Amino acid sequence: MSKQGEISFEAGGDRHVLKIDINALARIEDECDVQSALDVFERLEKRPSFRDLRVVLWALLQEDLSIDEAGELAGELGIERVVELIARAVEAAFPNDQPGKSRKRK
Repeated sequence: MSKQGEISFEAGGDRHVLKIDINALARIEDECDVQSALDVFERLEKRPSFRDLRVVLWALLQEDLSIDEAGELAGELGIERVVELIARAVEAAFPNDQPGKSRKRK
């Protein structure tokens, strides 16, 4: 059972945890130089870049990894699996209002 905003997965024989919280969102904003991390999630839905995938994976991992190490993990997982895991974390964090899905900004 996962906590809200948190999912776990296995890769390379290790258990990893992705968690969307204020710190993870701030890390995304800092690294991607955006006002809102939600903008990055919307970009991932439309046309994901490798940079965005790597940064989001790194920001959500509950581990002390560098961005490059998160990129290596992404390479092991494969892009489709990384996108799936990020989507699952978003669903866990925003069960009723997923970023980029019929959400209107003012």
